[in-house]
Amino acid sequence: NFGGKAMDYFRTAANAANRVIGQRDLAKNFADLFTKEGQTKSDVRNEMLWELMYSDQMVNNTNKYHWVALGNGPRMFAQTGQHPGSLLADTYECIDGLRIDESPLYDPKAPNKNRDPRFGATLKMHGDTIDYYTASGTNKFIVEAFANQTQMYNAALKRWMKTNNPDVNGTAAWTSFVSNGCGYLWYKYVGGLTEDYSTVTCNIAIMRYAEILLTYAEAKIELGELDDTVYDAINKVRLRAGMPEVSSDRKGNIDKMRQLVRRERKVELAMEGLHFADMRRWQIGDLENAKPSYGAPLSTVTYAGMEATDIPNFKTSDRHDLNDIASYDAYSDKLHVRDQSRYWDDKFYLWPIPQSERNKDPNLTQNPGYNE
Repeated sequence: NFGGKAMDYFRTAANAANRVIGQRDLAKNFADLFTKEGQTKSDVRNEMLWELMYSDQMVNNTNKYHWVALGNGPRMFAQTGQHPGSLLADTYECIDGLRIDESPLYDPKAPNKNRDPRFGATLKMHGDTIDYYTASGTNKFIVEAFANQTQMYNAALKRWMKTNNPDVNGTAAWTSFVSNGCGYLWYKYVGGLTEDYSTVTCNIAIMRYAEILLTYAEAKIELGELDDTVYDAINKVRLRAGMPEVSSDRKGNIDKMRQLVRRERKVELAMEGLHFADMRRWQIGDLENAKPSYGAPLSTVTYAGMEATDIPNFKTSDRHDLNDIASYDAYSDKLHVRDQSRYWDDKFYLWPIPQSERNKDPNLTQNPGYNE
């Protein structure tokens, strides 16, 4: 609401998105959007509006590749440089369209079961199987967060075998998803590779048609204009993912629709560089960043040690409930935790103005909260 112009901005956003709606369409398969092979398909090309471009074509003895898969993959074949946590993982609904604290399908002992299919397309966790490409073919391994060894399918030998688990006991395990993370792995841009994980050349999505649909829906909701165009926009995204349509109890209810579209933006667009702007627009920095990061069970607990009552509490306040921000206080002693000293200051909604820029223009003032 900068300058008190929120409604003007939402109107502009709704109108701009509406000009695109109907001119493009969604890809048939969500996972195809993030692989080189998938991005050659016409339906994927139709959804992609703006991309960072990469190529395996050699020019002057080099090509244009990126390290997203290398930085996000497990120590079994990569470096695990980024660590998703439970605040995202627990936002994904169960397949019945209910949040995990409301769905009878949710099981704390197997939290990846009966979930929104985008969960498995975006994140991996203990017990999942991950494929990775090598010159010998596609290897597979079972993610094991609690043991020194795990099962791997060796493409060269064409058989499953027990192998050392470097995410637990390798020389660089200290920075793995087990030891330095929250027990989850990124899988978007890692899964379905048909090229070496250290020289991946699929494009990186900057703007997709799915975002246009969700932008339109959010803007119309904030304008108080709930109608079938809003439900249709959200339904397109949910149905492509394999999730139920907007439920009847949400239709006509501004708060429930606001909650749903925010949830959809989180799970549909995760790891695509958009949530920081969403967090600022929704003014939820204090909710997301004022507590430590929690994740999967500790090795001394494992999923087998979780109880049926170990379910996140999303209802600490109405704001927590609206924005699907979970609290783990009731069983935090069972969970991976990091960022113990994390805190929030409202000045973080704006970056500080770099001193180098202020040196160029003495008329530039510093943003509130930062030292002059």
